[in-house]
Order: sequence, then C-alpha cells, then structure tokens
Amino acid sequence: MPYFQNVFDSDFYSELIITERTGFRIKSNLPNSSQLFQCWNPAPYDLSGANTLTLNYSFDQGKTFAALAINVASGAVSSSAVTASEVVTNLNNDSTFQALFEASVQTDNKGTNYVVVRSKRARTEFRVYVSNTGAESKLRFNKKAGVGELPSYFARHTIANVNNFPDSFGTLQQLDLTTTRDQNIVTEANLASVVGVTNANPTATTKNTTPFFVGDAVVLYDGTTTLSTTITTVTTNTSLTLNNNWTGSTGNVNLVVVHADWQTLRGRSQNYMFKKVTLDNDRMGTVIEYPAGSKLGDLATKTTYVYAGTATTDVEPIQVTQEPYVLTAGDLVTPP
Repeated sequence: MPYFQNVFDSDFYSELIITERTGFRIKSNLPNSSQLFQCWNPAPYDLSGANTLTLNYSFDQGKTFAALAINVASGAVSSSAVTASEVVTNLNNDSTFQALFEASVQTDNKGTNYVVVRSKRARTEFRVYVSNTGAESKLRFNKKAGVGELPSYFARHTIANVNNFPDSFGTLQQLDLTTTRDQNIVTEANLASVVGVTNANPTATTKNTTPFFVGDAVVLYDGTTTLSTTITTVTTNTSLTLNNNWTGSTGNVNLVVVHADWQTLRGRSQNYMFKKVTLDNDRMGTVIEYPAGSKLGDLATKTTYVYAGTATTDVEPIQVTQEPYVLTAGDLVTPP
C-alpha cells in the first residue's frame, strides 16, 4: 500500500469507480507552483553530502519532463554551511536555468534567508517540480507538499505513469519507504507515530543505517537510537519487541504503518464487502457483513437464518432477517 506526494499546485482527487464513487484526496504543494516556488528550510544549508538540486521541467503540460541537475554548493566558502546567496548564484549561473528561471534570496522579518525561484514561462505550457533527491533534503521546496496513503490503483496517476494510462493525472510521486529520505517525508507529514523501545540485555555495537520493514510497519531511526535489522515482532502500533541486537537501554523510533489496499477504504465502499460467517450444523447461521476497512464500532448488517428442524431434515431456512449491527472485535476478518 503506497504513500504518494503531490508536488504540484492543485489538490489531487480521484475515485475508485465501479458502481459507486469512493474518493481519495491529497492536498497540493501550495503556495508553491510552477511559476513561483521557495524552499521552506532557512539558510545556511549543510550540503557536504548532497549538493545537487534537480529541477524537472515540462513544455507540454507534464507529458514529458527534462531534468536539470545543478551543484548548488559549488564555490561555497563552506559546503557544510552554504548560504542562500551561494545557492542562488549557482542556480543563476547555469545557462539552462537562466533561460527558464530566476532565483533570488527572500529575507523574512527575522533576518532569515530562503531561496525563491520564479519561472519565466507561462503557466499554460510549463510545469516544474523539484526532485526529493540531493540538496532538496536540506532546502525542502516540497516541505508543504501533500502526502497520503492511497490504494495501489492510484499509482496510475504518478508522474512516471502519465503516458502509460489515458486517464493519468501525472501529478503524484510514489514514495519509496525503503529509503530514509522518503520515510522522513512521511514522518514530516505527521503520518508516522513515535514509539518507545527498550531492551534489557543489549549486545550489538554496530549501527545499521538502512531502513527495514517489520510486518506492516517500516522502522525509521530518530537519529539517536541504534538498531539491528533483526527485530522480532511488532506487537501493536505502539510497541516493539526487540531481540538482543539493540544498543542502548531506551530510545524512540518512528513507525510508518503501511496498510493493505482494503484497509485504506475505511468502510466507505459497498463494492468491497467482508463477511464473518457462523455456521449452524453446516448450514448458514449468521452472517456479519460490512464494507472493507471498517473498524470496531462501525455499522454492519447482521443476517440471521432460522430453520425448522435439524441439519439432516431441513437445509433451507424458514426465516431470514437482516438488521443493523455494530461491529465488535470478534467480527473483524482479514483476507487470507
């Protein structure tokens, strides 16, 4: 079940349509747009490990994009403390950038500097977005871009798939939760939960910096903990059980919960129904039916079958009733 980021200036909205409409929305990247976009992290920037800013631009309303990669730390006095002016100078010194954009420094009322980019092309023909790679992790032009978890079907609306599906909007980036970069994007969007972890007998001493999946969750480091790739179980969304490959007695990690497609429906679609069936001597007894993704306390339908005699003499019900029903924990089923 993927997470997506909307890097453009219009809200993403689409629907699962079979016999009904079930809609999903991800907010836009406003106030940034293809005509004017600024970074949201203040200068200076530590670009010692990631100095390339990649802008992707299109002259055909997003059907095809060209990538423009610029080293925005070139010539900086310190690559670990690059100023907004140094970033702007490197952008404006690039000949392709000059033809399409103009960069400047914006200073707020506290004297803090940010990088702003203006487009020289009309909105009707021109689209642009910043890749999440490289220097973007420090400048954060996409910091306010909407992020959401959608059914896998909506991958047809990614920028990468714009020419693969006739109905593609081509406005989303699918995030890769095996990377720390994209996990940080999900966490920054307040879609991850921080949980405490402990281990009474730590033995490992090597820190593993590669994110990893555990059950339906992704483990993301908070920068102060040290974890091995071996975690035994995720008991709940607020508790981890660790083996001894844990350095330190306590700490926090972030859980980015990855749901199955049916879970994201959250009980909103009558097209996808779950049934909890109880048999009466191999005959239908009761059926609890509810939309996929429903939760404890949601509304369901309870169907009860009544028979005149035993299973050997009466296999057809003499009475069938349906009534409103509130889901309990024992009613909830999951796909095999």
